Amino acid sequence: MTLTCIKWISSLLCAAALVAPAAAAPPQQAATDADLLAARDAMQNGRWKVLEQLRPRFAGQLLEAYPPYWLLDGNIDHADAGEVRAFLEKYPTGPLAENLRRDWLKVLGAARSWELFRAEHLRLLYDDAETTCYSLQERFARGDASATPEARALFLEGREAPQPCDAVFAQLAAGGDVSQADIWMRIRKLLASNHVRDAKRADALLPVRDRLAERDLDRAPAHPLRWLRHFTAEEPRLGRGPRPDLYPVPPPQRDPRNPAARRIRGHPAPGAAARRALRPARLPLA
Repeated sequence: MTLTCIKWISSLLCAAALVAPAAAAPPQQAATDADLLAARDAMQNGRWKVLEQLRPRFAGQLLEAYPPYWLLDGNIDHADAGEVRAFLEKYPTGPLAENLRRDWLKVLGAARSWELFRAEHLRLLYDDAETTCYSLQERFARGDASATPEARALFLEGREAPQPCDAVFAQLAAGGDVSQADIWMRIRKLLASNHVRDAKRADALLPVRDRLAERDLDRAPAHPLRWLRHFTAEEPRLGRGPRPDLYPVPPPQRDPRNPAARRIRGHPAPGAAARRALRPARLPLA
């Protein structure tokens, strides 16, 4: 966690020194402003040995949790589980504990250490997208049926999702909890937001014969008219596959005088379905 207000931190160090008992002299030299700056610089540049050497100087002071937090969180992928638990037991609340716990949960989820994950996840105050999907994975692993509607709702939102959500969405598709129509709707929403990479991941959930070609998904944002022409020509062969109106026209092409916009407006096949698909993009339909 990067500290941006050095003057505020320095004042905290001074206040901590004033309230410390006079008879309890620190065993080592107390941290100075220079030590604080050096510790922050070491953290930002990954100089962990330097940070470890500075760590004892913060003992007993108001900011003593920061050096061990930086050391653990900066190496969270290889952190010792005992050291992480010891930190969280010593500092169970506050932003440092919350951030470290969330980052550690991601490591536990990636390793599928579900028992440890479940125990620590109960103490997390706020999930992000990654911990949400790891939590759904853990619940699927122990047969929690209530996880399915939550995962389905997340899928249907059509928003960009991190890699841990792929396993959740794949399980939904394999179990028939999302239909092909649901998958197409997710692809369309992602393309409307220009999240092409996520659209590709959703496309992989479709049967092979119905999938879009990756090269076409890559080219569509930059060359919508060419993409539309291609699928207009291919429409008889596509059958149940993608429609040419799947990708909303990007902002530069929304002018009705633009050929790409006219192409969509004048396309003979989409009809009402195309109008429903285009309505969220607020394209001119008159």
